[in-house]
Amino acid sequence: MPPGAPNRCEPGALCGTCECEQPLACDAQNVCVLPRNRGVCDDGDVIKFLSVLKEKCGNARKCESKDLDKYAINYGDFLNLMVQFPSTLAIHFPDGEPSPMSTRRWPRAAENEHYINRIRSAALEELKEADRVILVGLASRGRKIKDRDVNTAITLQRLIATQDLIRSAAASVLTPAEVDGIEEKISFIHLGDWRPIDARFYGKQYGNRPIAWDRGTEEHLMSLVEQGDVAGSPEDLRWRDRLLNQVVFVVPIPCKRPGG
Repeated sequence: MPPGAPNRCEPGALCGTCECEQPLACDAQNVCVLPRNRGVCDDGDVIKFLSVLKEKCGNARKCESKDLDKYAINYGDFLNLMVQFPSTLAIHFPDGEPSPMSTRRWPRAAENEHYINRIRSAALEELKEADRVILVGLASRGRKIKDRDVNTAITLQRLIATQDLIRSAAASVLTPAEVDGIEEKISFIHLGDWRPIDARFYGKQYGNRPIAWDRGTEEHLMSLVEQGDVAGSPEDLRWRDRLLNQVVFVVPIPCKRPGG
């Protein structure tokens, strides 16, 4: 493996060829997999969140409840709550993309194809089995235009783009009814730049399977996360910290909703 290359396993890798670290674990066949957290639905905080989700969104398709956003922003450990669901994916976007402007020309065809292929291979089974799917959108604070309204607008575009990418990935292999079934379970949460994350938090939860617009970006991000603050130039570390927060977390929730 080249010096500086990320050495964490992705799901499905053979243990011994890479580091199979939490939340992944080696199974009986010596394959690095994502264990199912069968007790997550019995966790008191999870049960409380699902009750709030039911109250704010009911069974609404593509719920965009402002009350739900406020709940998540005011919940100090909201992202720690979301990592109770180990199938969560992190989908990263370039700075300022997708732009809220109608003239946007991103992503290019190759970037779009990479996102779709990665989502299809990493998440479709969990998305199909989930009772609900939460998309949690973040924005970085390090933009040249430090305007919370701009970050809020970009966060919404990232949520919409993620839903579109999920639909495209699903449509490439599933029936139209199955695709609609996934989309009908999606709810949006806009965290924007209110709850930034750092490399230490990210590395413990998501660092072994980020999805970005090309493989090189994913590997560079994983490498910088794994090495911590002792490696990389100041510019590299600033880029890492921005990109970590230019993200939509895709959270498949297997728990049956209260009253559902």
